Amino acid sequence: MKQNKTPHRLVAMLLSLILVIGMMPTTAFAATDYELWVAGTQVTSENADNILGNGMVSYDAELNILMLNGANLTSGTHSGNNITAAIFADDSIGTLTVHVTGENNIDVTQFGTIAAGIYVYNDIIFEGDGSLSVSALSLGSEGNAVYSHTGNVTINSGTYSFTGDGTTSSYGIFANSNSGTVYVNGGTLTVSAGATGQNGTAIGGTLDFSAYADCKIIASVNASGTPETTYIPDNQNTYRLYKYINIVPPVVVTPEYDEDGFQINGDGYQPADFAYVR
Repeated sequence: MKQNKTPHRLVAMLLSLILVIGMMPTTAFAATDYELWVAGTQVTSENADNILGNGMVSYDAELNILMLNGANLTSGTHSGNNITAAIFADDSIGTLTVHVTGENNIDVTQFGTIAAGIYVYNDIIFEGDGSLSVSALSLGSEGNAVYSHTGNVTINSGTYSFTGDGTTSSYGIFANSNSGTVYVNGGTLTVSAGATGQNGTAIGGTLDFSAYADCKIIASVNASGTPETTYIPDNQNTYRLYKYINIVPPVVVTPEYDEDGFQINGDGYQPADFAYVR
């Protein structure tokens, strides 16, 4: 008698289907690793929402934004391209935006290697309503608070203090081997370098604050910021003379008037709803 093989075929097909489904979590749903490290921890699609497990650092891969919310990064680094940094973003990351909320701090000390608080292979953009203090010290080599390997650095908003120091050389911001541009469009920036080392430059690159109307800028040839001196673009962009640069927003003054309509905290008579910038 001829046997019906259909049930056997159905069983074999069912077992094959179960095997394929069982393999899916390790193939179709594998985690994505990003070439981005924070305090020595590589960012992945699984930990991006809470990279360090303390709710203070997260990453939006779609928008390429690293969010710092009260972060304090004082230990843990990643090394690559001959540089060791607390935040390290390699070539595949592209332009990285760092968004700051609350008070944030990064402090890196290295021995004999180039140190950076933040290293990004491409452009870096800083924004947010918080603050970020970054210090990088290299004993025996070069220290850079913020290091853009091949790109530019942009400050749009927030409050920032970047300090670099090193035995051989140092930069507060180092942009594309002195060929990049640091754009300051808003916020407050204090950048210094070379407090102990011989060769320190506040900004390694061209400083451009032309889009920041009425901002105030002071400079110093000393990393301490004293004595202050008038900022001269050629001294920064051509000769790299400044070890300290401070850029702050304009101060908006709302005039006050006496009963006769004369301004008592400014110059002369003004309309009652006038405000000016100094």
